[in-house]
Amino acid sequence: MSWPFLTIAVGTFGGTIAAGLNIPLGWLIGAMVFTGTLCCFYDQARVPVGLRYLGQTVIGLSAGLSLTPVLLGHALTFTPYILGGVFISIGLGLALSGFLARAANLDPTTAFFASVPGGVAEMSNLAERYGGDVAAVAIAQTLRIFMAVLTVPFLARVFGHSAGHHAPLAAGTLATPGLLALLATLATILSWILMQRRIPNAWLLGAMAVGAGAALTTATRFSVPTWSLDLAQILIGTSLGARLRRKALRSHRRLLPTTIASTALLLAGNLVLGLSLAALTGAGLTTAILSTSPGGLAEMSLTAIALKADVSLVVAFHLARTLIVALSSLPLYAATRRLSGRKASP
Repeated sequence: MSWPFLTIAVGTFGGTIAAGLNIPLGWLIGAMVFTGTLCCFYDQARVPVGLRYLGQTVIGLSAGLSLTPVLLGHALTFTPYILGGVFISIGLGLALSGFLARAANLDPTTAFFASVPGGVAEMSNLAERYGGDVAAVAIAQTLRIFMAVLTVPFLARVFGHSAGHHAPLAAGTLATPGLLALLATLATILSWILMQRRIPNAWLLGAMAVGAGAALTTATRFSVPTWSLDLAQILIGTSLGARLRRKALRSHRRLLPTTIASTALLLAGNLVLGLSLAALTGAGLTTAILSTSPGGLAEMSLTAIALKADVSLVVAFHLARTLIVALSSLPLYAATRRLSGRKASP
């Protein structure tokens, strides 16, 4: 039996059902839930990492191609709100680290890196470097993204559909196969270079840079085929679901309910932040909720594309958070350790 093939097949089946039920971001959510269930029962189930890279490349190209000069200029006018929203979001995560430490009986290092809204791999690596529980951090970060993907599209649908004041989006012209092949090749080369330099989200950012370059240097706004975005949802969804492992979950039983509660509070806080952003700036509610959500860059970019939100603003918020988290995690960790009277040393 080919477990990667079976895992993808199960994810595709789940995505098909969810999409047929008209669930927001159905291909991704269905694939994620069905694959996660499979992986909790069968440790052999897995998804080749190259398929996740393929999904990220499609998302990156699609998001990048939407970053026209008008939309990019529009996003830059939100710079103060982007920075303020990012720091508040990080602050909410740090505020909940104490709750996570006490309720789940985690050491301060593990609780810190489990609570900062960063990437799963990046936060896990830092936790290992500073003596934290790597498995606990990976579980907490994975559950955060898992819950964000499950809830944020629904929240955006419930509270959203308010267009607000956003830059006009020109109708996209479907890119020709030749152009798509060229863009994909350039994206692959750039992403590989970024990955060699250990840049987080290298395949997403490389493709996004190539797509943005094309959007900013041509008069025509191109778009990728709809089926490729559906495929990207399936690949990202199965990759997320495959992170759930029964053995790891069983060994951290106390962490699960605490992480779910902590993430629910984080989601609620970010929802209030999104509603406030919409009220202050006139941005569409859907766009504001997606921009301030604690989900991952790839997942929220894809959600913005699927829900026809202002992709430029959503990408700007999450890119800023990714960069600021990457630059500030260690200084913030050192500061929290000094405040607690302990020395931060790898």
